[in-house]
Amino acid sequence: MVTRAVEDYLKTIYTLQQGGSRATTNAIAGRMGLRAASVTSMLQQLSEQGMADYTPYQGAALTDKGISAALRVIRRHRLIELYLHQSLAVPWDRVHD
Repeated sequence: MVTRAVEDYLKTIYTLQQGGSRATTNAIAGRMGLRAASVTSMLQQLSEQGMADYTPYQGAALTDKGISAALRVIRRHRLIELYLHQSLAVPWDRVHD
């Protein structure tokens, strides 16, 4: 089951990975405003679920399963933003909030 927390991690790791390297624990923690220990615990869980390849002190990279889940989350988020802007006239600068 993909929880909201898992979705947030997947989006963050996916974004950080776009630079071409693994997402480090500290980079994820900094982006999400969490402690590194909490991130390490979640990365271990994502690894057990087959969504990430996690190596201590080297960070994590999403597997194909993780990338697929991250893209689903990102697409859904963008569709909701588009709906809010077009149908409910929420300004673009406030849509993400």
